[in-house]
Amino acid sequence: CIITAFESLFCILFIPLGFISNISVHRQFFPDEEDEKGAAKALMRLQDTYKLDPESISKGRLPGVKFNAVLTVDDCYDMGKTAYNDGDYYHTVLWMQEALRQLDEGEDAVISKADVLDYLSYSVYQMGDLPRAIELTRRLVVVDPNHQRAGGNLRYFERLRAKEIRESEKTEQPPATETPIELGTYARPLDYLPERETYEALCRGEGVKMTPERQSKLFCRYHNGNRNPRLLLSPIKEEDEWDSPRIVRYLNALSDYEIEKIKEIAKPRLARATVRDPKSGVLTVANYRVSKSAWLEGEDDPVIARVNQRIEDITGLTVETAELLQVANYGVGGQYEPHYDFSRKDEPDAFKSLGTGNRVATFLNY
Repeated sequence: CIITAFESLFCILFIPLGFISNISVHRQFFPDEEDEKGAAKALMRLQDTYKLDPESISKGRLPGVKFNAVLTVDDCYDMGKTAYNDGDYYHTVLWMQEALRQLDEGEDAVISKADVLDYLSYSVYQMGDLPRAIELTRRLVVVDPNHQRAGGNLRYFERLRAKEIRESEKTEQPPATETPIELGTYARPLDYLPERETYEALCRGEGVKMTPERQSKLFCRYHNGNRNPRLLLSPIKEEDEWDSPRIVRYLNALSDYEIEKIKEIAKPRLARATVRDPKSGVLTVANYRVSKSAWLEGEDDPVIARVNQRIEDITGLTVETAELLQVANYGVGGQYEPHYDFSRKDEPDAFKSLGTGNRVATFLNY
């Protein structure tokens, strides 16, 4: 073992300097703490949207597919801690419970059972479940009798519980149990977005359904832009996706070469995306839009000019009053929460600085 360790150390000491310098150069492209946090939050969004429990996710069991990748005790602990630092006790409880489950089954970990119980018991208390918080804290005291907060928390929780019992005027209380916490044990906190549930239901293939009568009125066709000369000999394939509001899909609107060229031009210009403040009209960054974007003009390259012209031909609209072609990259943990692309009555000046009116259509290339 000593010889093996020495040989490993010898190899490390004699790594070529060029390799070290390359690492230093490329360090700026490595994932950082913000990337890790963003990925964790993205996983929690997927968890909520598709109603997945942490155990299934940690074992790589997703609807209709099984992955070899797994989440360890420490991974689950980090997920819970990310949620805790955001004051999100709902997800903290779910992920700390999964970390505890794995520890109870004998999985190895860097973090201790006391660390997990500390976060879990307090988060359960924050969710309003005093009996379970007391049982978890008692377990924490047993695991680590010298824990600096456990004793004080336990006494505080027990006083609150005794007060609850007195105020409820009940002579008997159901015995407190430490049954495993599962998805559905606690209600997910209400979201500030009224469209959230509808949005998530649509992602799951639920929600609003097209009736057979409405479906029969949707067609696919060759679209020539009202006999536009550029589309007469090469019409574009158009499919009706929805009737109201009208949503259509155009197939093969961009060539592979055009796609790669646009990405090539945009890549060095990508910067953190901004949103327009509905009150001030000023562009600013926001947590509900996490991505990088770049804006391209027709003068940047003939490909951009050609794509702009094609958008005009297909839609019958002019790009003279449109915003520039925007390229967005959402990375691993990016998102843009449900929103309206046009300004509403309470946002009258949202596009004032552009010198144009409100948005009438969005042309999305994907």
